[in-house]
Amino acid sequence: MVPERCFSDRYPRVAGLLKLLKGDLTSKHESIELVKKRVLR
Repeated sequence: MVPERCFSDRYPRVAGLLKLLKGDLTSKHESIELVKKRVLR
């Protein structure tokens, strides 16, 4: 893996997009988990 700091220094725009994608994925995952919990209850 490339160190995130060096990567973001070289490609700030790409790093920003990756961060957004990561956040989007995690929020979707969290909402999925919440739905699962509701269904399981």
